[in-house]
Amino acid sequence: MKKMIAFAAFVLSVAVISPAQAKVFESKKMEDALSHVTPDTLLILDVDNTLIESAQMLGGDRWYYYSVDKFKKAGLSEKEATDKAMKTWFDLQKVTKVTAVEPKTPELVTVLQDKGVKVMLLTARSIEEAPTLYDQLSSVGIDIAKSPPSTKQYFFASSRYYKGMLLVNVNNKGDVLKLFLAKAKVKPAKAVFIDDKKKNVESVDQALASMGIECDCIRYGFLDEKVKKFDPAIADVEYEFFGKILDDASARAILTKRHAR
Repeated sequence: MKKMIAFAAFVLSVAVISPAQAKVFESKKMEDALSHVTPDTLLILDVDNTLIESAQMLGGDRWYYYSVDKFKKAGLSEKEATDKAMKTWFDLQKVTKVTAVEPKTPELVTVLQDKGVKVMLLTARSIEEAPTLYDQLSSVGIDIAKSPPSTKQYFFASSRYYKGMLLVNVNNKGDVLKLFLAKAKVKPAKAVFIDDKKKNVESVDQALASMGIECDCIRYGFLDEKVKKFDPAIADVEYEFFGKILDDASARAILTKRHAR
């Protein structure tokens, strides 16, 4: 804990010396990404593959995109495939366990919140998932409602802001963030945005730059290698047993036994 406090003291002592200008960075460690935070920063965090991940391949971020592609190959339209994958994703999130992407991330975030840094989420999840998402974050030790930029609730552009969580139902995160900041009358001296997807980093970079808000936008790659190792066959076995979610090792054992027949 002393190391965490020392880290926070270092981060919060950094002075803002540059004019309003968006900058994009690459980082594979959350501690390095959070070193961009200053006392007057609005910290904006993605969720999946940034703060938390599914405890198994089934129900994870990579699994969702795999499912959309699989449904499209089966003859469904883009919308039909997306809707079906989203419904299954939603059902899975209610029962799957999640883990912190990096074990120390929850404490790092909490230390910054305790120091008065405003923290919010910006995630491409459906607005109905807000309570489930809040519980998932709580299960790994993150209370996202602890120091939000606004305590009010907002609905707009098929999106929802609730307890520090901005759930986005459109493709462009930057556009929705811009709408939220305008509606909530929030204009921080600086923002730090952390997301595992380059397209989201770029959209937020552009949106905040257009508002004259200095932003360090960070493409977070801690799980890059793990994402590359996603095994559709393992995920499919786990899906067969949906209702009793298997871990990856159990699903791999079943798959190995089938291949041995």
